[in-house]
Amino acid sequence: MTTSALVTVNIGGVLSDNARQSFRDACRRWACDFVEVTAGASPWTSKYRPTIYDRVFYVDTDILIRGDCPSPFETFENPAEFVAVVNLQSTMPADSHEAGCNTIDSDMTKIAAVFGPVVWDKLRFVNSGVWLASAAYYHRRLLDLVITIVEHMGSLLEWNDQSSLNYALLKLGVPLVLADSEWNRQFPPAPSIYMSDYIWHWAG
Repeated sequence: MTTSALVTVNIGGVLSDNARQSFRDACRRWACDFVEVTAGASPWTSKYRPTIYDRVFYVDTDILIRGDCPSPFETFENPAEFVAVVNLQSTMPADSHEAGCNTIDSDMTKIAAVFGPVVWDKLRFVNSGVWLASAAYYHRRLLDLVITIVEHMGSLLEWNDQSSLNYALLKLGVPLVLADSEWNRQFPPAPSIYMSDYIWHWAG
Protein backbone atom coordinates (compact mmCIF):
# COMPACT_ATOMS: atom_id res chain seq x y z
CA MET A 1 0.00 0.00 0.00
CA THR A 2 1.34 3.39 -0.99
CA THR A 3 1.96 5.74 1.91
CA SER A 4 2.05 9.51 1.60
CA ALA A 5 2.63 12.52 3.82
CA LEU A 6 2.60 16.29 3.86
CA VAL A 7 5.92 17.35 5.38
CA THR A 8 7.02 20.72 6.73
CA VAL A 9 10.17 21.75 8.57
CA ASN A 10 9.47 23.85 11.65
CA ILE A 11 12.92 24.21 13.19
CA GLY A 12 12.84 27.25 15.44
CA GLY A 13 9.08 27.25 15.94
CA VAL A 14 8.16 29.58 13.07
CA LEU A 15 5.01 27.74 11.94
CA SER A 16 1.84 29.68 12.81
CA ASP A 17 -1.22 27.95 14.23
CA ASN A 18 -3.26 29.07 11.21
CA ALA A 19 -0.83 27.51 8.75
CA ARG A 20 -0.55 24.32 10.81
CA GLN A 21 -4.33 23.98 10.86
CA SER A 22 -4.50 24.39 7.09
CA PHE A 23 -1.87 21.64 6.74
CA ARG A 24 -3.73 19.29 9.10
CA ASP A 25 -7.02 19.96 7.35
CA ALA A 26 -5.44 19.21 3.98
CA CYS A 27 -4.05 15.93 5.30
CA ARG A 28 -7.49 14.94 6.56
CA ARG A 29 -9.00 15.55 3.12
CA TRP A 30 -6.15 13.88 1.27
CA ALA A 31 -5.95 10.88 3.64
CA CYS A 32 -2.23 11.33 4.21
CA ASP A 33 -0.05 11.78 7.28
CA PHE A 34 1.15 15.14 8.57
CA VAL A 35 4.85 15.34 9.52
CA GLU A 36 6.19 18.43 11.28
CA VAL A 37 9.98 18.25 11.58
CA THR A 38 11.10 20.25 14.61
CA ALA A 39 14.71 19.15 15.02
CA GLY A 40 17.67 18.97 12.69
CA ALA A 41 21.03 20.48 11.86
CA SER A 42 19.55 22.94 9.38
CA PRO A 43 16.14 23.70 7.88
CA TRP A 44 17.86 23.93 4.48
CA THR A 45 18.88 20.27 4.53
CA SER A 46 16.19 18.84 6.82
CA LYS A 47 13.54 19.36 4.14
CA TYR A 48 15.41 16.90 1.90
CA ARG A 49 16.13 14.16 4.45
CA PRO A 50 14.74 10.63 3.91
CA THR A 51 11.31 9.71 5.26
CA ILE A 52 9.45 6.42 5.61
CA TYR A 53 6.86 7.50 3.03
CA ASP A 54 6.50 6.48 -0.61
CA ARG A 55 5.45 9.99 -1.65
CA VAL A 56 6.08 13.31 0.06
CA PHE A 57 4.39 16.64 -0.55
CA TYR A 58 6.72 19.18 1.01
CA VAL A 59 5.59 22.70 2.01
CA ASP A 60 7.49 25.52 3.71
CA THR A 61 6.07 27.00 6.92
CA ASP A 62 5.21 30.40 5.37
CA ILE A 63 2.32 28.88 3.43
CA LEU A 64 -1.46 28.49 3.62
CA ILE A 65 -3.42 25.76 1.84
CA ARG A 66 -6.95 26.58 0.70
CA GLY A 67 -9.75 24.48 2.15
CA ASP A 68 -10.73 22.96 -1.21
CA CYS A 69 -7.24 22.29 -2.55
CA PRO A 70 -7.30 18.88 -4.25
CA SER A 71 -4.90 16.13 -3.30
CA PRO A 72 -1.53 16.54 -5.05
CA PHE A 73 -1.06 12.79 -4.77
CA GLU A 74 -4.12 12.26 -6.98
CA THR A 75 -3.65 15.31 -9.21
CA PHE A 76 -0.07 14.32 -10.09
CA GLU A 77 -0.34 10.57 -10.31
CA ASN A 78 2.97 9.63 -11.94
CA PRO A 79 5.46 8.93 -9.12
CA ALA A 80 8.38 9.07 -11.57
CA GLU A 81 7.91 12.81 -11.95
CA PHE A 82 9.14 15.52 -9.60
CA VAL A 83 6.47 18.22 -9.29
CA ALA A 84 7.14 21.87 -8.47
CA VAL A 85 6.16 25.41 -9.50
CA VAL A 86 8.30 28.00 -11.27
CA ASN A 87 9.90 30.65 -9.09
CA LEU A 88 9.54 33.61 -11.44
CA GLN A 89 5.82 34.40 -11.55
CA SER A 90 3.70 37.10 -13.14
CA THR A 91 2.55 38.38 -9.75
CA MET A 92 6.10 39.31 -8.74
CA PRO A 93 7.00 43.00 -8.53
CA ALA A 94 9.37 44.00 -11.32
CA ASP A 95 12.32 44.59 -9.00
CA SER A 96 11.87 41.18 -7.36
CA HIS A 97 11.69 39.51 -10.78
CA GLU A 98 14.91 41.18 -11.90
CA ALA A 99 16.67 40.34 -8.66
CA GLY A 100 15.50 36.74 -8.99
CA CYS A 101 16.94 36.45 -12.49
CA ASN A 102 20.29 37.76 -11.27
CA THR A 103 20.32 35.39 -8.30
CA ILE A 104 19.54 32.38 -10.48
CA ASP A 105 22.42 33.12 -12.84
CA SER A 106 24.85 33.85 -9.99
CA ASP A 107 23.98 30.78 -7.90
CA MET A 108 23.84 28.33 -10.78
CA THR A 109 27.18 29.57 -12.12
CA LYS A 110 28.80 29.04 -8.72
CA ILE A 111 27.42 25.52 -8.33
CA ALA A 112 28.35 24.53 -11.89
CA ALA A 113 31.92 25.66 -11.29
CA VAL A 114 32.22 23.04 -8.54
CA PHE A 115 29.88 20.22 -9.57
CA GLY A 116 30.05 20.45 -13.36
CA PRO A 117 28.30 22.39 -16.14
CA VAL A 118 24.54 22.38 -16.75
CA VAL A 119 22.33 24.52 -18.96
CA TRP A 120 19.54 26.28 -17.11
CA ASP A 121 16.41 28.12 -18.14
CA LYS A 122 15.30 30.82 -15.70
CA LEU A 123 11.68 30.30 -16.74
CA ARG A 124 11.88 26.65 -15.62
CA PHE A 125 13.71 27.39 -12.37
CA VAL A 126 11.44 26.07 -9.61
CA ASN A 127 10.66 27.32 -6.13
CA SER A 128 11.72 24.92 -3.38
CA GLY A 129 8.92 25.89 -1.01
CA VAL A 130 6.45 23.36 -2.46
CA TRP A 131 7.30 20.10 -4.20
CA LEU A 132 6.16 16.52 -4.64
CA ALA A 133 8.63 13.63 -4.78
CA SER A 134 8.60 9.85 -4.78
CA ALA A 135 10.99 7.52 -2.98
CA ALA A 136 10.20 4.68 -5.37
CA TYR A 137 12.21 6.24 -8.19
CA TYR A 138 15.50 8.17 -8.18
CA HIS A 139 14.25 11.10 -6.15
CA ARG A 140 16.27 9.88 -3.19
CA ARG A 141 19.39 10.26 -5.33
CA LEU A 142 18.18 13.72 -6.31
CA LEU A 143 17.58 14.87 -2.75
CA ASP A 144 20.88 13.39 -1.55
CA LEU A 145 22.67 15.46 -4.19
CA VAL A 146 20.81 18.58 -3.05
CA ILE A 147 22.00 18.00 0.53
CA THR A 148 25.57 17.49 -0.68
CA ILE A 149 25.54 20.76 -2.62
CA VAL A 150 23.97 22.73 0.23
CA GLU A 151 26.49 21.41 2.73
CA HIS A 152 29.42 22.03 0.38
CA MET A 153 28.47 25.49 -0.91
CA GLY A 154 27.28 26.88 2.42
CA SER A 155 26.84 30.65 2.45
CA LEU A 156 28.25 31.08 -1.05
CA LEU A 157 24.72 30.86 -2.46
CA GLU A 158 21.97 33.39 -1.97
CA TRP A 159 19.25 30.77 -2.43
CA ASN A 160 21.03 27.90 -0.76
CA ASP A 161 18.63 24.95 -0.98
CA GLN A 162 16.56 26.32 -3.87
CA SER A 163 19.41 26.77 -6.32
CA SER A 164 20.88 23.44 -5.22
CA LEU A 165 17.58 21.70 -5.98
CA ASN A 166 17.39 23.22 -9.45
CA TYR A 167 20.95 22.27 -10.25
CA ALA A 168 20.40 18.69 -9.08
CA LEU A 169 17.24 18.36 -11.19
CA LEU A 170 19.22 19.33 -14.28
CA LYS A 171 22.36 17.37 -13.44
CA LEU A 172 20.44 14.11 -12.94
CA GLY A 173 17.90 14.69 -15.72
CA VAL A 174 14.93 14.13 -13.42
CA PRO A 175 11.53 14.33 -15.21
CA LEU A 176 10.08 17.62 -13.98
CA VAL A 177 6.42 18.59 -14.06
CA LEU A 178 5.76 22.31 -13.72
CA ALA A 179 2.49 22.65 -11.87
CA ASP A 180 0.34 25.73 -12.32
CA SER A 181 1.27 28.67 -10.10
CA GLU A 182 -1.93 28.18 -8.12
CA TRP A 183 -0.06 25.33 -6.39
CA ASN A 184 2.54 27.77 -5.03
CA ARG A 185 1.51 31.39 -5.54
CA GLN A 186 4.25 33.72 -4.44
CA PHE A 187 3.51 37.36 -3.65
CA PRO A 188 -0.18 36.59 -3.09
CA PRO A 189 -2.61 39.52 -3.19
CA ALA A 190 -3.40 41.60 -0.12
CA PRO A 191 -5.29 39.67 2.57
CA SER A 192 -8.91 39.07 1.67
CA ILE A 193 -11.72 36.73 2.59
CA TYR A 194 -11.04 34.59 -0.48
CA MET A 195 -7.85 32.82 -1.54
CA SER A 196 -7.57 32.99 -5.32
CA ASP A 197 -5.10 30.07 -5.43
CA TYR A 198 -4.76 26.64 -3.85
CA ILE A 199 -1.56 27.64 -2.04
CA TRP A 200 -0.33 31.06 -0.97
CA HIS A 201 3.36 31.39 -0.25
CA TRP A 202 4.81 34.53 1.27
CA ALA A 203 8.38 33.37 0.50
CA GLY A 204 9.91 34.39 3.82
